[in-house]
Amino acid sequence: MQGFTHPLWMLLLLAAPPEWAVVHSINLGLLCTAGAIVAAMWLFSACERPLLGMSTFCLGFFSSRSALEWSTSGLENSLSHASIALLIALVLRPDALPRRQWWFALAFGALLLNRVDQLLLALPLVGLAAWRALRTSPGGLRGTVAFCRIIAIGMLPLIAWLAFAAFYYGFPLPNTSYAKLGGATRADALLAGLLYLRDFARYEPFHAGVIAIALFIPWIARLDPPRRAAAACVALGILLQLGYVLGVGGDYMRGRFLTSSLFASALLIGFVLAAARSRVPIGAGGRADSGSAGAVPMDGRSDTDDGTLHARAAGWRRLAPMGAR
Repeated sequence: MQGFTHPLWMLLLLAAPPEWAVVHSINLGLLCTAGAIVAAMWLFSACERPLLGMSTFCLGFFSSRSALEWSTSGLENSLSHASIALLIALVLRPDALPRRQWWFALAFGALLLNRVDQLLLALPLVGLAAWRALRTSPGGLRGTVAFCRIIAIGMLPLIAWLAFAAFYYGFPLPNTSYAKLGGATRADALLAGLLYLRDFARYEPFHAGVIAIALFIPWIARLDPPRRAAAACVALGILLQLGYVLGVGGDYMRGRFLTSSLFASALLIGFVLAAARSRVPIGAGGRADSGSAGAVPMDGRSDTDDGTLHARAAGWRRLAPMGAR
């Protein structure tokens, strides 16, 4: 059976001669990490407090020992992080996805070709993107069909690899997947998964807390409806990925199967803090809304609103009318 759990990463490593394999893998990991940072900066550039969002993201992810080790170890984690960063950035910026559906499809295909077990993390994002295509496309259902066609084209490299693996190795998936799914009872796998998660929480409690906060923050943050829906889909993907790690019994390398969830969690928390609507005190003579205690929310309109963009460029922001909320 095949032993490659990360076909795309393996193909990228083949670009270097064997004597440079270690150096090439580390440099490639650093390059992918840089790409993930650029995608995060692009996401936060559309928010009201980009510096706060970027600082929170870097603190939540790069302070993790597991994140640093697996991003610089020469393994495929950093490539997964870069793909996830682009997927999440495109979904959390509603103005970006309609014009960049091919980017989304390529990032989704690259993520699955790199590690097919990242599907659950990205699946809610694909569902939301398809729903937006249905709602915003002039053709309605035809827009969704066109988007699904683009996604299918982006997955062609994965389909080609699975077909080759089934023909050459006899099995489409790597041997580790069959060992995890068929080598233990469901109860044993769940117990091993719980021990794996507990071990991570024991040695990295702060970052376990980051993941836990990301699961709930979309529901308590002051986000406009499109951003809240996107943030909820990111949180759902994180939850599904954690369920997968729990179901397969985790791994024998601490944190390796959790860096993708941690990356998405830190990015989500940073986005929520950067994009959540603020509350400002009412000026003298202002009338307090019945549901507020001396404060009213900011305008809270989408970043695609021309008035909001002009207001930000001029360095001021218009307050919402009293009693409008």
